[in-house]
Amino acid sequence: MNKLFLFFSVLLPSALLAQQAVGTHYNLSVYSGAYSSIEEATSLDQGNVWDDPNWTIPFPFPFFTFNDTINTLYVGEYGTTVYAVQEDLLLDIFLVYYADIANADNDTLVSPVSYTTIGPPGDQILIVEWQNVGFYEDGISNGSFTNTTNFQLWFYQNGGVFEYHYGPNAVNAFEQMHPEGGVIVGFIENLNSANGQEWSGFYTIGETPENPVVNSLSPLDLFNNNGFPPNTLLNAEPSNGLIYRFEPTFQQVNEIETSQISAYPNPCREELIIHFSGQENTTAEIYNSTGQFVETILIQPGVQKIITSQLSPGMYHINSKGIHFNFIKN
Repeated sequence: MNKLFLFFSVLLPSALLAQQAVGTHYNLSVYSGAYSSIEEATSLDQGNVWDDPNWTIPFPFPFFTFNDTINTLYVGEYGTTVYAVQEDLLLDIFLVYYADIANADNDTLVSPVSYTTIGPPGDQILIVEWQNVGFYEDGISNGSFTNTTNFQLWFYQNGGVFEYHYGPNAVNAFEQMHPEGGVIVGFIENLNSANGQEWSGFYTIGETPENPVVNSLSPLDLFNNNGFPPNTLLNAEPSNGLIYRFEPTFQQVNEIETSQISAYPNPCREELIIHFSGQENTTAEIYNSTGQFVETILIQPGVQKIITSQLSPGMYHINSKGIHFNFIKN
């Protein structure tokens, strides 16, 4: 299938199965459509057998999340942890299929991982594909890779939409391949990379893949359950053709607006110094890492100090029309 046909094929209607909110910034829609492998792609594995890789994917266009602009993707832990690093070292993590996967052969590459861009300039889609991947547990326990699966991660240039696409799978030992209790699928907003225990939102998609339930997890939820709480993970493999579509509920911020403001030191203690290059005063709200409102501040053109000594240690988000950034209070 050529790229042009693939691009137009994504515009064909698919069956909407379910829809619900993912926190306050995204809506999740569940679709059923055709799954197609990508062609003319750039290889991430470079033809080499892989396990626990570290790969980098340059974005062909700026991609906007709630409070950040992503220009580079990283593929890390297990080969399925896809994340973007913000300037303040917070991470947005796209959990398309979090499992301990590997090339499904010890000697020969049979599980290529690659990416491509389709569509005309201004209306492009970045697609990352994991093809015929096996499971590390399968190779260790059984001496062969008999369980395999296929999936893709899509990013749309327009609208800030991202999607998880699932292809055919041959997973027959579900519990063995997913010792955490199910398939881990979800999205993490603003994970504090300094401690790994703070985030703006940790959302998992649980229960039945075709009619899932979105769960919002706290660090205490994971601690009390020594892992994921019951019913917060998918209880079966996503079926061939299943699509999870995440659509923003926020208005995108363009790069000019984002670059109007900077703050330091970050992390801070007693005060945060803000430099605002806008022309008019604006108000902004400060929220803590759980989304609770803290206070409203006035941001003026030029340089000003915001007193932070009264704040409890943790991560905070400043939000205003055209202004979105995070800071950490030590």
